[in-house]
Amino acid sequence: MENIESLEEFAQQTQQKINRLNDFIALSLRRKNISKELKEIVLKSIQVKDTLIIAHNAMLEEMQKVEEDYENVMSEMRRKQMVIMNFVIKEKERKLKEAEDEQKKVQQLLLSCGKNKCPSAVKASASKIAVSTLTASVNRMHLNHATPRLKISEYKNSPLVKKKVAPIPIFFAEFDAQITQQQFDKIPKYMSGRETVDQLNGFLETVIIPCFNEKYQLIHKQRNILRGNDLELWKMYNDQSSYIPGKYFITLGDIGRHQNKMLDKKAQNRLTMLRHIGILHEERVKQTVCYVWSHN
Repeated sequence: MENIESLEEFAQQTQQKINRLNDFIALSLRRKNISKELKEIVLKSIQVKDTLIIAHNAMLEEMQKVEEDYENVMSEMRRKQMVIMNFVIKEKERKLKEAEDEQKKVQQLLLSCGKNKCPSAVKASASKIAVSTLTASVNRMHLNHATPRLKISEYKNSPLVKKKVAPIPIFFAEFDAQITQQQFDKIPKYMSGRETVDQLNGFLETVIIPCFNEKYQLIHKQRNILRGNDLELWKMYNDQSSYIPGKYFITLGDIGRHQNKMLDKKAQNRLTMLRHIGILHEERVKQTVCYVWSHN
């Protein structure tokens, strides 16, 4: 029995070798045709590769032009926003002056006719004029909803540092940033997960940039106009300003105060992504984690 099994195995092996030889002979007969087809495929692949390289370079050039156009447009927008802001401030000052002058006229009218001798109709008319004038001034001041971008150096030298509340929202040009899809694509997938560029931009625009704007509006305010919590924050910010001289930064505490909650894992991960693409970088000073603005 063993001899029969060994003979069968030998026959099978022999048949396999014969099949291989048949395949080799068949391929050899078609070698010329196959080599010709392979050469054509190689040539076509080279042409496709060259075409892709040209398309890639053209795309990079076009993206460069788009980025340059974007920077030019943003620069022009900032310039126009400055013009608008200056106009709004001057208009506000003019309206306030008009209201003050009108109020002085009303007071003079009341004094001229005497406190007891002045008819009640005149008093009522004078009060009505004063109220309507102030109301109209406030309404006119809020017609323009401009959101100008000031440089911090300009803000420090403006009358706005003497006001506890700014007449219009202020955004600093130093903290103007927008994440592009190209930047977002550089973030490793393990880091970004299911996050999208819009979600990360939303976190940047609604949390991080407002933190910087709020901090550097308050830090340059005049001390005598501040009270309570604002004064305590002002003191803390000025103490921290020596941590990283010449750089703008916020802390985890600033972000937590803005969000009115502790930072969760998602917010921490978003901070990591902002660091990865170069908008922020992290420095530790006196056991304080500082997120330094490094964009542009």
